[in-house]
Amino acid sequence: MCVVFTVILLHITVIPLKLSAASRPAEKYYTIISVNWGVVRIRAEIIEGMMVRLRVAGIKIMQKPLSGFKTGEKEEKEEDTEETGLSLDMIFSLTDDIIRILSELSFGHFYMKLRFGLNDSADTGIVYGFLMALKGILYAEKRVVLEACPDFGSDLVFEPECDLQILVGRVYRLFSPSYSLYKKVSAKKQNKVRVGVL
Repeated sequence: MCVVFTVILLHITVIPLKLSAASRPAEKYYTIISVNWGVVRIRAEIIEGMMVRLRVAGIKIMQKPLSGFKTGEKEEKEEDTEETGLSLDMIFSLTDDIIRILSELSFGHFYMKLRFGLNDSADTGIVYGFLMALKGILYAEKRVVLEACPDFGSDLVFEPECDLQILVGRVYRLFSPSYSLYKKVSAKKQNKVRVGVL
């Protein structure tokens, strides 16, 4: 029991939370979202055939078509949106909590490799020149890597490959603003439903 408590305490206070999002179409991985937090490793993938695959600690837990997640009737969703949708004043009231959450996030790295081609070779060259100029501007920032591979053929080509990582160093500092955010949204939605009923 003591060991379990120690592991949980380390996760909350010391071990950073790593959030990653990637896309690798060449490998048939259209979207990859990963959550790594010490011994906790969760990965969701959208692969070839628009299949969603969920892995926990490297073990496949679920695989089903993306369309299988669309449940419920559209009319019910529209009614829920009208009754409990986020209004402008609600968004402003949540700003402080959102800023507190965002302030705890830190940038890990961003990698982008783009194979592209326009119908006109001259236009492809112009865009490639712009991307290389942008790469030169970002050269000093080692956490950002930009690569471009122009295709001067006659076909339109757009094949991005990217990887983004966000770090949360002090996970325990997310608890208070997250709970406050949840309470405010729940209270606002309940008030809107009551007004609608009255």
